[in-house]
Amino acid sequence: MTVLLILILPLVFVLYAVFSKDASGTFTAYIIGLLAGLIALIINSFFPLAGMVNSASFWVQVFRFFLDYFLLNSIFALAAFFLISFSISGEVLDTAASALFGSFSVIFANIAFQSINTPVITELVFLLLIITGSILILDCVFNILISTLTISFDFPVFLIAFVVLLLCFFLGSVALASFYLTSSSITALAISGGLCVVGIISNVILTRLS
Repeated sequence: MTVLLILILPLVFVLYAVFSKDASGTFTAYIIGLLAGLIALIINSFFPLAGMVNSASFWVQVFRFFLDYFLLNSIFALAAFFLISFSISGEVLDTAASALFGSFSVIFANIAFQSINTPVITELVFLLLIITGSILILDCVFNILISTLTISFDFPVFLIAFVVLLLCFFLGSVALASFYLTSSSITALAISGGLCVVGIISNVILTRLS
């Protein structure tokens, strides 16, 4: 079951790429994102955040999930992606969502394999919903802003979209902490499922409008 879950993000990316305007660039960014995800995991291993896992404090758990699963990995993965991609091509922001799909495919696989002896399938499903929805929301926000704002430099627009991504990840961390401490799926499903549904709907609308 864990192996099947690991395949879901790559499959979601394939569906996302089918509707992409630049399929070749999208797949290239995904491949680079896989490498960037590996780099992010190596760098993140130097941060001893796993020791926070035994805390009974709700907000400690929230920030543990946010830092360990999302914030550090996304920052390190995007930094590595930009460094690699800028050496190949100057146009990378449009494919950052594809790179994140690649990076989090690796990151999710690592999380899943770390818990393979005592798998919590429900938590992994929630994590998949959070990652998928958050990346799709980032992609939608970036494309809407880039088409409506008259800013000559695209990077500030991407930073706005990235902040939205982090807010989604923080909400997802609240969902994971709630499930981890109470074993109640209601709050976690409402938040993670809501993020995924919003991401899918917004991306479908964006695709039809473009």
